[in-house]
Amino acid sequence: MLNTLRSCGLDKVEKNLLRKHLQPRDVLIALTFSSMPPGTSQARMMTLAAKTDSPLPLLFGWALPEARDARGLQLCSQIHWGAFRELFCSPAYPLVMSVGTDRTLGKSYLLQYLYALQECHFRGPGPTGPTSTPLRIHSMPSIDLIGDFAREECMRGVTLADVHGFSARDPLCRALTATLQSFSSICLLHASLKTDFEDDGRPKAHLQELLSVLSAAENPSFSLLLLLRDAEDDHGPSEQRRVTASVESVARHVDAERLMAWLVTPLASLGPTELTNEVKSLRKSRGIEGKSSSEGMSLEEALAAAPKSTKKFPPMPLLQQRYMHFAERFSQKAQTSTASKEKGALAQRVLAELDPGTSCEGLLGKLFPVAQSHQQLTLLIQEKVRCLGRGREYLEPEERRLLESNVDSIDREIARLRSERQRAPPHALLRTFAQLVLTGDIGLIVEFGACLNEWKQSKRAPLLERKLAMRKELDRLMETPKAEKIEALRADLATLQKRLDEVDVSTDSFWLELMLWHELERTGVRAGLKEIHERLSFAGAKSCYLNWVKSGNPLHFLHSAPLQFGAFEPLRWHPQLSGASFFGSDFIGDVLRELDRDLGVDVRRRPLLVISVIGVQSSGKSTLMNYLFGCSFATHVGRCTKGLYISLLETRHALLVILDTEGLLSVEARDDVFDKQVALMTMACSDLVIVNNRGELGRHVGDLFQVCLFALYHLKLARISPAIGFVLQCLSMVNQQQQYEWVATVKRSLEDSVQELQQKEKPHSFKLQDLVFLDSESIFVMPSAFNDDVQFGLQVSRPTNLYALKALQLREKVFQWIARAKASQKQRVLEMDDDAKSSASGSVFASLSQWYDHARTVWQTLSMCGTDLLQFRTMRQVLMAQQLQEFCDALVQKHVDGKMNTESEHLIQRYTKELRSATATGEVHAIDNAFRGQLDGLRDAVLQEMQHDFDDFVRSHDSKFTDEQVKSDKRFSLMGPMRRKYASVDSLWRSAVHLVLEQNSMDHLFEEISAKVNDLLLEQGSHVNVQNVERVFEEKWSQVMAEALRKQRPSLERVIQEVVSHFNAALLNLKSQFRKAHIFHGVKSLTSDLREMSEVSSSFLMAKKGIGAALVPLMPSGNPGSATTQVDNLWLKLVDTMRLEVDQQGQMSDATALKILNRLNTEMEAADQLRQLLHRLGSTFVQKLVYEMAKATIHYRFQIEQQNFQSRVNEIMGKKKQKLWEIQARVDSGKREVHCAKVWAKTFVDTLDQHFRNAVGRMAQEVVSHMSKILTNPGSACEQAIERSFTRRNWRHVVMYAIDPTQYLFMEFHKEWEAFKQGLVDKYCQELKNNFGSCLRVAEEKMRDLLDDHALEGVPDLTMNKLSQVLKEACAQIADESLSSVLCSCLPSFQSDADWTLNHFSQFVRFCSMELQRYRGNMRQTELSVERRMESELTRQKGDFWKCISGCPARCPGCGTKCNLENENHWPERPHECRRHVYPAFNGWQKQEGRKPFLLHCRARAQWQIARTRPPIEAGGPERFWENFQAMLEDEHPDWLDPVTRFPLASMEPLEEYEEDCDSAPEEIQREIDENRRAWANCKDALLEHFTSMADDPDIPWLEKYKREGGALKKEDFVSIRDELFAVTPLESLEAMDSMIALDDPLDESVY
Repeated sequence: MLNTLRSCGLDKVEKNLLRKHLQPRDVLIALTFSSMPPGTSQARMMTLAAKTDSPLPLLFGWALPEARDARGLQLCSQIHWGAFRELFCSPAYPLVMSVGTDRTLGKSYLLQYLYALQECHFRGPGPTGPTSTPLRIHSMPSIDLIGDFAREECMRGVTLADVHGFSARDPLCRALTATLQSFSSICLLHASLKTDFEDDGRPKAHLQELLSVLSAAENPSFSLLLLLRDAEDDHGPSEQRRVTASVESVARHVDAERLMAWLVTPLASLGPTELTNEVKSLRKSRGIEGKSSSEGMSLEEALAAAPKSTKKFPPMPLLQQRYMHFAERFSQKAQTSTASKEKGALAQRVLAELDPGTSCEGLLGKLFPVAQSHQQLTLLIQEKVRCLGRGREYLEPEERRLLESNVDSIDREIARLRSERQRAPPHALLRTFAQLVLTGDIGLIVEFGACLNEWKQSKRAPLLERKLAMRKELDRLMETPKAEKIEALRADLATLQKRLDEVDVSTDSFWLELMLWHELERTGVRAGLKEIHERLSFAGAKSCYLNWVKSGNPLHFLHSAPLQFGAFEPLRWHPQLSGASFFGSDFIGDVLRELDRDLGVDVRRRPLLVISVIGVQSSGKSTLMNYLFGCSFATHVGRCTKGLYISLLETRHALLVILDTEGLLSVEARDDVFDKQVALMTMACSDLVIVNNRGELGRHVGDLFQVCLFALYHLKLARISPAIGFVLQCLSMVNQQQQYEWVATVKRSLEDSVQELQQKEKPHSFKLQDLVFLDSESIFVMPSAFNDDVQFGLQVSRPTNLYALKALQLREKVFQWIARAKASQKQRVLEMDDDAKSSASGSVFASLSQWYDHARTVWQTLSMCGTDLLQFRTMRQVLMAQQLQEFCDALVQKHVDGKMNTESEHLIQRYTKELRSATATGEVHAIDNAFRGQLDGLRDAVLQEMQHDFDDFVRSHDSKFTDEQVKSDKRFSLMGPMRRKYASVDSLWRSAVHLVLEQNSMDHLFEEISAKVNDLLLEQGSHVNVQNVERVFEEKWSQVMAEALRKQRPSLERVIQEVVSHFNAALLNLKSQFRKAHIFHGVKSLTSDLREMSEVSSSFLMAKKGIGAALVPLMPSGNPGSATTQVDNLWLKLVDTMRLEVDQQGQMSDATALKILNRLNTEMEAADQLRQLLHRLGSTFVQKLVYEMAKATIHYRFQIEQQNFQSRVNEIMGKKKQKLWEIQARVDSGKREVHCAKVWAKTFVDTLDQHFRNAVGRMAQEVVSHMSKILTNPGSACEQAIERSFTRRNWRHVVMYAIDPTQYLFMEFHKEWEAFKQGLVDKYCQELKNNFGSCLRVAEEKMRDLLDDHALEGVPDLTMNKLSQVLKEACAQIADESLSSVLCSCLPSFQSDADWTLNHFSQFVRFCSMELQRYRGNMRQTELSVERRMESELTRQKGDFWKCISGCPARCPGCGTKCNLENENHWPERPHECRRHVYPAFNGWQKQEGRKPFLLHCRARAQWQIARTRPPIEAGGPERFWENFQAMLEDEHPDWLDPVTRFPLASMEPLEEYEEDCDSAPEEIQREIDENRRAWANCKDALLEHFTSMADDPDIPWLEKYKREGGALKKEDFVSIRDELFAVTPLESLEAMDSMIALDDPLDESVY
């Protein structure tokens, strides 16, 4: 700066005096006007200087750079209007001007003490005279402006103009002084009685020149305060007359509204105490009495009137325009450019369009219709999501009805808002803003924002005063708690805050409205920006906003209430509600991408450093960032930052993104988790998080960090480990050391919490620095930014120089903290993985747009699925909740899935028997009441047992579980599974009751029809009309059938709700197991919205291929075909699991859904390609799988219900036909034998059919019995799988086993089953077909024999039962015993009322033979029916047997061999177990160097000592790392370790004998190792096609030795091996069951 001044051509004397007499004002002028180009930089410098309460040079003397000739330095007066345009761009506080002649000294000195200013510009006496100065620039006229910008609140309430060395000969000084006088409310006129007045009181020439300038301003509404100096000390009469004459003379020259005068004593010679007392006396003193002077007012009262003046200091364009007027008036040519008249009118235009005279209620809705609509839509959508979440739980019918009604009303309100949004016109002020955007002039937009701010502050000021008073009252009431008054006061505060929000209008609001209009255009809702202004386009708006951001203005990207991200349509955040595309781009994202190109972030690869600040409300976060990095974040009293802002700072070495956040712990907090969401947002998106705190750090900070770090780890949000720095303001030196100790304590507490979280892991497997870098030395103590004091009787508050100096030191510390964190992170990566060195060397965020996309993902995760983790207050609460949840899961499994399930089934079986024997409706209701009483008692007893066990467990660990809220919540959560189980049992029972009631209804119907028939018989006698009887029957039948269809018809809505409820319960269960099932942490709960799931027939239930292509449409890299095939195979396994678990009644439970999702979790971890796919696509891939699995389950369950419904309807229709025949037999005497023959034949065929059904079941059992001798249990099945592949050297089978052991086991089981079944089925089927036809033929022959032999002629009153008895006697003589037995057991028997007399036996036999022949003639269909029944029964038996021998599907985490245990629900009582292990390479494990196969035995000690890694769960997340195999098992697979010792079982523990170079290994182990080597040598080429990331290792020494022993597989063989393995799956084997009705083929109810 000194060089800048020296370069201006100073002479030798001035150069010598420069350093000594240089003033801060000179440095500011040199820095601003000589070192910076005109425009934004100068304006920003003036703004920063104004915040330090420094005088701002409006008029100053400076050198002419182009005039450096021999005559020496050429000086001139200068005015730089542009530097003040941003600062004074709207009407400011009233103006007080201080002016005097150049011979009157001490003007600025007195002004400083009158207003307690921090500094002023003093010329002072020089060596050559009273007005000369060492530097010529100080002797030139100058004018300084001192605004009231230092604090957020108003301190002085006036703008000061300090005129130095007024000279009428300087045209700029004269015109500018007149200009300021024309706007001033008070003019302080300094004059000396000795140098400025004659003895008779007349002003001297130089004073007259000044008075003429003041008079020329033509300002009649100002007060002139005349401050007279150099009066005689004795104040005699002559002196008093002189003073009075002087005052009168001034009054004659200047036409002021009020003129007052005071005598001022010299202040320069006084000491501090005397100076203070003298200034106080002057302020309290009354004005001089005179004819023209006002009386009775003190100087203090006169000055206090200025802030109340309605005359404001104008915007700089208006000031410049007035200046031009006076310059022309004084006949001098101005040296500055003219100003646009349009700019001067902008403030008036803004205020006129805001219409301040009307109420502000609803103003935001009028100004910003789209933004307000989006805000209301967001609220409604969040409420709908909460309602849908509530709907996933079990609800009583009335509760569900109210919930659905609420959802419908929300949908209607959403539709209304969207309709209003389409019609809402843009406000006139928005059109004005659009015109400014079209000009591209940032200065105009700044002026526009300043006008808005002035209007807003005028509206907010009285409201803020009331808010402050109410806050003080609330604090007072909190000391003496009065609940009612506190609640009422809080409600009043909330109302007042709404009123404050109604006037919260800023430039950001208008920018957001433009962005949202463009968003409507992007989504096709409206025409967009063209509706605001015909010339406004997206490109123009983006270009202007880009310049706005480049000018240093912050960017508001998290805004509104509730918080919304960017400029997105609210429904785009919830595609499951709207069907809209997920995300995409938005206005801010497009701007940041443009900035990437302009700043060269992508090209030059400059690091992107993100620095954020969090802290309690009103702790000075924005002020701190403004001082640290020169940002322009808004600062004022109360909550000034809403949401999150970013500001960009470009340096030579990096691009800084400064993130300013809304205050924490505020009274107006948005919700309980808001503070944690803000803290998590900054931690997940920053290189450094500054925790700004006023005073000492409290416990709340530590608790906040605990919960946030826990969520940060489990939600997998952060890409880097941010540094944490603490900035403590207003802290005494005594407490500093305590704060260092506090941070160290917090760090130890967090490390202890991490260890407690993983209490059963090996030490150091996971460190705190993997999440955040918390250094005990990262503390910086800042002084207060402002110094509050009382000076000369005035309360003053001004910024301190110490704060600015400390901010410079803190800036250096900030980059040191970041450097230390990055160094620690690099070191940590080097410890874990040598290949990660390159990825740790640079910034994770390569561009602004990439950072923005990451921030968007983080906020979406936090807003949608982070709430469950953020509801806790401390880490201990989290751990308590986790441990209690695990215990609650065990209780549910034991009591609900165990006792409740078993005993409820017994209850249903017992009472169902009683229902079948009930004949009257009253009996049915009595049985129903008895069952419900028993079920309610069972429910209460089981629930009481669960709660008792829970209470005992909590009491036994009383010191561990201390949080009452967590205990209460978990105890209450036991009700959920119980209610769902109770509802499931109740639904099953209701179905049984409805069936019985329906049967009774049919019986009553038949009785009623019979009574009606009897009445008709009595009425008509022998002339009864059969058609009338049939009409009566059909009428009654239609009534009963309609009621039956209404009650029994399957309900898709109910199935959807039940399935969604079970899946959500399973998801909640898995999410509580944070480490075991982390792939589900980012999966959102399912919704039961029928609009999404009603088309369940489009599910992939029956698909064998195509699911992979649908869920993975675009692969980033690799082999897409292989990946989709893996997903297809995964889908088949999931559907197999589902169909085996859902019973034939269509019933499922939470345990069923949990098994399905556990299978998904196991398969995702077991398959290498699926792990890579999960790494690329993240939790969205799992979300899609869960969603499609739920749809398939709904599809399957609804099919079963439709099938059961169809069977029931068919049964009813058969009874109808038979009953109609019986009635016809009664009433139609002429055709009675015909009807009786039909009834007899139909009953005989039905009985025969049921007999053969039972025979099919017995035959299927023979197949099962044979298979059980081969595959006795899962353990033997697994051993046979190893023996048939590895031991028998069947290389194709080895590859199949490596791909999927469970599927390989099923393939072998399927072959055994089919081989034995085929011969048996052919034999039995033919036998059954022949027997069925033979029975019909023999019955017909025996009946004809009776007719031909006239054997029944002597039987009196021959009835249908007597006929059957005679036939049984005849059939008993048949030589074929089996045929005889079947006939004797199947010949029909009838009730007494249906045992009709056969008057014409020959006619009966003829028609009965015809019926039997008709049934025999349809033998082809009968044969198909037998075959289908046989296949269906065998398939059912096959499925049941497969469930018995398939066992637990878990695979060894090391080598991938299958668990030998019977079922998958054995943990935690018993861990998984494998009796045989193989090389880990068969499971896809690879060495870190070169990705070569891992060829050590799974039980070798060396294998257990090698570090393990897994890809990240989410794309961009940290790679998972474990120091050894034991650590990985403890972390992700604890179910493979002993639950007590946490060590592997004996069948899995590492032994020295399994080492590759062990010479003392037993022969059995050596043979096992040889089998593994031989298998790998001959299968590796095919396996490398399966493990795509694995590289070949041709340098294995034993490879060729074993490879030569047999024909090795080639890579081309892999496809055929995989196709053979999955040629038949449990899914395909189940397809032979009874055909099910397709959902898109509705039942034809017209025939009913």
